Amino acid sequence: PEVKPVPAVATQAANQPADPTPAEIHEMAAQAGAAHDLDVELLASVIRAESNGNVHAVSRVGARGLMQLMPDTASKLGVADSFRADQNINGGTAYLNDLLVLYHDNLALALAAYNAGPAAVAKYHGIPPYRETRLYVARIIRDFNRRKAENAAHATAMVASAAPSPAGN
Repeated sequence: PEVKPVPAVATQAANQPADPTPAEIHEMAAQAGAAHDLDVELLASVIRAESNGNVHAVSRVGARGLMQLMPDTASKLGVADSFRADQNINGGTAYLNDLLVLYHDNLALALAAYNAGPAAVAKYHGIPPYRETRLYVARIIRDFNRRKAENAAHATAMVASAAPSPAGN
């Protein structure tokens, strides 16, 4: 008997949605950001640094999903499935927001705590002297600033293209 290939859609678990597109991930980040008053581009920068947009990412220490939540942290945040993009982004955003509140909106400290844990930030009274953490904080802030500059340039170009041209041209 001839064996027919199974369509890719049929292999997806019945209760698991298909992996979201980058645009869908960005929209989920925008919604989570709006709920916590966090800039979507900051969240996009964290997602890029943490998982490069891989919903199924698992770190060497066991962090999972787009925003690389540790299982215990995910559980405390009410995230039932760290590989569900919407749950992971909502949980990671809530956690980052909690850290920003804890560190009085000091983004570098909040990012350091997101990466190395609040205990490490407390122990060193600032960004821990870990190479990985220092590079992580710098990478996210650099990417976030780049994204904001690109958005500002795009907005300026849109306004300029919408402006009426000078008379006589």
